[in-house]
Formats: sequence, structure tokens, C-alpha cells
Amino acid sequence: MKKHNILHQLYKLPLPLLLSVFLACSSDEEPIAEVASEIENQTYQQEDPVYREVEQTPVFYGGEEEMFRFLHKNIRFPEEAKAAGVEGMVVLKFRVEKDGSITDLKLEKNLHPEIDKEALRLAKMTSKKWYPGLEEGEFVRVRYTLPIRFTIK
Repeated sequence: MKKHNILHQLYKLPLPLLLSVFLACSSDEEPIAEVASEIENQTYQQEDPVYREVEQTPVFYGGEEEMFRFLHKNIRFPEEAKAAGVEGMVVLKFRVEKDGSITDLKLEKNLHPEIDKEALRLAKMTSKKWYPGLEEGEFVRVRYTLPIRFTIK
């Protein structure tokens, strides 16, 4: 019989409840360390399939709200774009690997060369900060889309 741990059961929970569980756990280092240890123990091959839809999508450590805080804290609006009054959204696509890293980072919708570079820089900073996707109780590689809105304040 397969060993069932908390992560194998979490994929069955509705997303709002799951996010609240992750938010509650984000202040305690032990669950994150436990997950990180389990992720490191799973190896993957480049041939492993990349999913677009899974039972549990990848989640940024601490949940969506924490991801927004992280992006807001680390964003640097390019001066050239600010002077030109450029605002809008950049859409990135990448793969969240079984170890929580991101690979295959690409611009899906660009806005301005300097803003595009900043969006790519921000996305790279999130690597290893993701709980990977789950399918049938196993960590899997998942294609993820991340829109980032740039507004001048």
C-alpha cells in the first residue's frame, strides 16, 4: 500500500481551503521543510510529461496572496517605460518542475522591451518557490501562465 502523507491528501481539497491551509502553514517552517524534502526525493526525467491541467495546480509558497506581495515588493518599474507612460500587462508562460523550480520561461504577451525584461527577471526570482502540481498523488511538471500588470503610480 502506498504511503499517504498530507500532500497526497491535499489535492482533494477545494482551492480556497487549500490556500488557507498553505497560508496557515507558511508561518511554520516545518511543513515547508517537510515538503521540500519530499520534493527533493523525487527525481524527474526530461521526458516526463508536462501537464496543462492537473488535480492540484502548482502553488507559490504561501499562496497567491504571498505571490502578489513578493512581486510587488521586488518589482522595479523601468524608468524608460515610466517616462514614456507605458502601462499594461505582460503574460509569461513557464513550466513548474517537480522540485518547485521554473524552466522554459517565455513571454506570451509582451508590452515594452524594458518591462518585458523586468517581468522575466521577476519570474526567475520565483524559481524554487513553488509547490509543484499533483496528479494522482505524485508531483508532476505543469505548464503555468503568469500575468503581471505594470502600472505607474
